[in-house]
Parts: sequence; C-alpha cells; structure tokens
Amino acid sequence: MRALKPETIVETGVANGVSSAHVLLALHKNGRGTLHSIEIGDSTYLPAGREPGWVVPDWLRDRWEFHLGDARQLLPRVLRELPLLDMFIHDSLHTYEHMKFEFEIAFPFLRPRGILISDDALWNEAFWDFARAQSAKNAQILHGVGVLRKDKP
Repeated sequence: MRALKPETIVETGVANGVSSAHVLLALHKNGRGTLHSIEIGDSTYLPAGREPGWVVPDWLRDRWEFHLGDARQLLPRVLRELPLLDMFIHDSLHTYEHMKFEFEIAFPFLRPRGILISDDALWNEAFWDFARAQSAKNAQILHGVGVLRKDKP
C-alpha cells in the first residue's frame, strides 16, 4: 500500500477490521486513497456487542467507505460506481465458487497493472484457476495470500 500509493481499493470481508485498519493506516500515511469495504455482517467472528470493523480507530475512518451486505449483491454495484480500481482484496467467504465469483466480477474493473489479492488462497484452487484463465504469469501465493497483477487491458 505504501509503495503503490493506490487511489481506489475495494475489499470484501471486514470482520473485526484488522486488515482494513492496516490498509487505512497506509492510505493515511500516503495522504491519498479510499478503501471501499463490503461486509456481510456475520457476528460469528466478532466479540459480543461489537460491530464489523470495530478495530478501526475513528481517526482512520475518513478514507473508508463501509458497505454492509452480501458481496454477491453489493460488489457489482459498488464496482460500477467507482473509477477503475488500483487494488481488489478478497477476504470474505473462502469457498471456490464465491472466490471465483469475486475475482471474475472485480478483475474487469482493475486498471492495467492493478493488483488482485486473495487471503487464504490455499484453501482451494480458485486463485490458481483464475490466474491461469487470465494468463497471469506473475501470480504467486505468499504465506497463503494470493497476489496477481493485471497485465492485459
């Protein structure tokens, strides 16, 4: 985040907001960029009485657009309303079908040389299958996190 200085980032999956807070801190230090987060609101992963994203401090929330609801409904709409993405981060439901859905819907909205990131990419073959379908020769999984760059327009 610090090196790439992205302007527009979309992530799916917030839960407590740890990853969101890290992204927002980088954007704060960069002095630019907005994070659009989509969270279904499943309280299973939250401490009692806490809302999704509760870890994110108030002073980092000025660069954060939070969307509560199912990514299957919200992601297409959010993507259509934004300029081309610099980065897309998947960290929601880690089933093969859902991961492929998110990759396929978000990838056309990535600018050339934009980055797609998938947490828990080793849980199934969705990331590798998608990378092969895109001929993304630069795709890698590092410590369970899949990363690929969009080389084609």
